Amino acid sequence: MSINARFFGFGLALNFVLHSAPFAQSATSLPTRPAAQSVPPAHLKPAAQAIAPAEAKPSTQVESSAQRAKPAAGQWLDEGHSLFDAIRRDEVFRVMRMLDTDFRNKPAPLHPVWGSLLHTAAAERAPQCLRYLLTRNDQLVEAQNERGETALMLVARHGDVSMAEQLLKRGGQINRQGWTPLHYAAAFGQRVMVDWLLDRDAYIDAESPANITPLMMAVRQGHEALAMHLVRQGADVSYRSHAGLTAMDYAQQMGREDFAAWLLDRIR
Repeated sequence: MSINARFFGFGLALNFVLHSAPFAQSATSLPTRPAAQSVPPAHLKPAAQAIAPAEAKPSTQVESSAQRAKPAAGQWLDEGHSLFDAIRRDEVFRVMRMLDTDFRNKPAPLHPVWGSLLHTAAAERAPQCLRYLLTRNDQLVEAQNERGETALMLVARHGDVSMAEQLLKRGGQINRQGWTPLHYAAAFGQRVMVDWLLDRDAYIDAESPANITPLMMAVRQGHEALAMHLVRQGADVSYRSHAGLTAMDYAQQMGREDFAAWLLDRIR
């Protein structure tokens, strides 16, 4: 699959927040090396919302220096490189051999879409490679790729709890400033992953840089059953995005008047 195709598919899944930092690049404009983008720091985040009172986020939401870590600048390889093929196939010994020979005494190479090798293993659902890469000093568990994503966020997309457990044991953060693993799990309809994150104290009303909550993501992507589950777990239906929209507004935009009415009842 081409780089552009991957970004196009990813963009469609989150098309209503393309103006925000992690999803700012389109499929047609992707350069060989994506332009770096960072998660906005806490002091740049608006202090109030239209409905919900302004509150400081829990201390677990404060971004740490570890969470802002970036992988060492390595060589950007073509997506079709044999190293990435080995990761896609989860051929861990082949990956080990290539890193010990072709990239000995060099910074670990980078994937043009996902970023570090750890990100690549997370995105490609390669648990054996992920386990090995977590033992390497050059693969930081909380490193962000060029879109501000961590490996745990990419794992949350496809709902692999066992891989998420590996990352959590090595210091992966569930709560962080900006986009969170819960946003990704909700956007892709991963109910098991959502519950796994909530059971580990994921902040249910986490806000993206545009004040998008996981509930809004689930609603906008048509995952109504998951959205209802989030509401029953305590998600605040009254939250508004920077655009002034609630989850109910997104449901109406999708033509789901019945579901919008259900959400409205939860506000009242």
